[in-house]
Amino acid sequence: GPTSAPSLPVWSFQDLPPPVRAQIFLHIVGDSLRYTGANEVNVQLDILRCTCREVHAQIDDECLTFNYDDTCGMVANAGGANEEVQLLNSYIRRHPRLRYFECLVRSTTKLQALLDGLELPPGTRCSFALELKAGAEQ
Repeated sequence: GPTSAPSLPVWSFQDLPPPVRAQIFLHIVGDSLRYTGANEVNVQLDILRCTCREVHAQIDDECLTFNYDDTCGMVANAGGANEEVQLLNSYIRRHPRLRYFECLVRSTTKLQALLDGLELPPGTRCSFALELKAGAEQ
């Protein structure tokens, strides 16, 4: 009959002793851990998040800065600014130790949606860069 390959033990990143796990994690992630963001912001970190669920969880826990650019197209145009802010909030909730939120806004509609609906962890500092063309009525 067919022979089967010997089964290898299944182990988890979490099974390693904490000092070894920390060294491996820092070697894999390195400076990429400094920030994350929506869609195309820090693509390398998004790739690393796909390696295994333990690395994914540790990156989410340890990342302290989140970047958002309102032109990144998180939601199709039909969704609107408020839906995009709700999606952004779900991204931000993945990072419980978040300390900095950096945002580039070019749309008055999205700025208003952010001001009305953005939910950040307590103590998070915000930095908004505005590139707006607005009339006197706005």
